[in-house]
Amino acid sequence: VDSKAKKIIIDHHPLVKTTRKITNITFIDMKTSSASEMVYDLYRTNKVSLGKRVSQILLLGIIADSQHLFLANGKTLTAVSQLYKIGASIEIAKKILTRERDPSERIARLKGASRISLYKVNNFIIVFSRIGSFHASVAKAIVDLGADLGITIGGNGKESKASLRATQKFYTSSNLHLGTDVANKISDSGGGHPTAASLSKTVDENMLEKLLLNVIEAKLGKLKTVK
Repeated sequence: VDSKAKKIIIDHHPLVKTTRKITNITFIDMKTSSASEMVYDLYRTNKVSLGKRVSQILLLGIIADSQHLFLANGKTLTAVSQLYKIGASIEIAKKILTRERDPSERIARLKGASRISLYKVNNFIIVFSRIGSFHASVAKAIVDLGADLGITIGGNGKESKASLRATQKFYTSSNLHLGTDVANKISDSGGGHPTAASLSKTVDENMLEKLLLNVIEAKLGKLKTVK
């Protein structure tokens, strides 16, 4: 932030307010499945040759950010094909991305599942949980268990963080963009994808949960508690 160097942002997320203030040049494309695909486009457009190592890194980024190509479109697959021709290996990328969760993460996911608060609105199941670490992983685990939208909250009494995850069906049906409609509305540093977002705010956990509930209810209607 304090550096006088020119700052360039390449991202497929909406530009958050705090980043916009310090950025000189931006490349933002929310229709692209990954930032790595955007970098590939910059190489290609400017006719800069790609070596095997850089191609492998970009392929890894594309596969990771597109949820193993679940969010890919035709343009993404063309980029993957071109990187493959240069020498990038899909097998190597898959091997790097396949990892066993360590015990602390697995414990956090199980604790998060045991602390849930259930709500329903418009046939959507929305779940909140409190956890001290691995917020994103726990939110994803809650969605995997059956929630349409999973939200995890944790904090130290002064500042709180939240991770939000949702199914693609939830976004398509509700048109609730977790990055712009929720995270960015609550916090200047919040943002993310339609189905994955995060934020932090200088409030306690109870207040952050209240803010999240208010924003979601403003879009979807009153949430009903499920006991």
